[in-house]
Amino acid sequence: MDQAQAKGRNIIQNDLNQPLSFENESFRCVFALSVLEHLLNGCVFMRVCHPVLEPQGMLVLLTPNRK
Repeated sequence: MDQAQAKGRNIIQNDLNQPLSFENESFRCVFALSVLEHLLNGCVFMRVCHPVLEPQGMLVLLTPNRK
C-alpha cells in the first residue's frame, strides 16, 4: 500500500464485512475482483454497495469459476 501511495494512488482500506465508510452516491463504479468468496456474507456486501453508487452506477463483480 505504501508503494501505491508513493506513486500518488488514492488507497483506502476497509473491512468489506462491515458497512462501507463512504458518502452515498460517491462512485460511478464499484469493482470487486475475487472478493465475494472471502466475505462472511457476500449478499450484505452487494446491498451496501448500492447506496455508494451514483444513479446509473455499476457494480462489477468477478469471482473464480472452478469446475
